[in-house]
Amino acid sequence: MTEAKLTIGHIAQAAGVNVETVRYYQRRGLVNLPPKRARGFRYYTPETASRVRFIKRAQALGMSLKERTARSRPRNLSSLRRSCWT
Repeated sequence: MTEAKLTIGHIAQAAGVNVETVRYYQRRGLVNLPPKRARGFRYYTPETASRVRFIKRAQALGMSLKERTARSRPRNLSSLRRSCWT
């Protein structure tokens, strides 16, 4: 199976946010920053778009980014969901 080659623009569009929002989440440690490839591009997984959508939903429900950042950074989306509701 080939790896999905999603750029930050694809992730932002899929999540319904601006590219700068994705970059901000990366700086806050909420979204992983993938390594640059040989051509200088970073390729993201579809899980990244899901994570960004989840963060936006949590914000809409009243959870601040400060609260989200205060918790340990999750290794996967399921642990992110568990940590937000426990």
